Amino acid sequence: MSLSVLEVVVDGNDSVDPAALDWPAVIATEKLALASAVRQGDWMSQGYSHLALGLAARALGDHKRARQQVAEGTYILRALGINLVVPG
Repeated sequence: MSLSVLEVVVDGNDSVDPAALDWPAVIATEKLALASAVRQGDWMSQGYSHLALGLAARALGDHKRARQQVAEGTYILRALGINLVVPG
């Protein structure tokens, strides 16, 4: 079964240790997903990709980029009427 980075980190999935994730690979994958979502005009996927990129940036210690990505993702999702709480 394949899990998204958001399912692992946000949902606290116990079967996967977030510290063991290959975060550079997560970033590469999410950048591809984001580019695809932009091409398709899929705003919800764009929002979630930005959140995942933010979580990956935070895991790698790039807190400025993490804040930017999480802010972009939450802005998009809230504009779609999806209210969420992003872990700090």
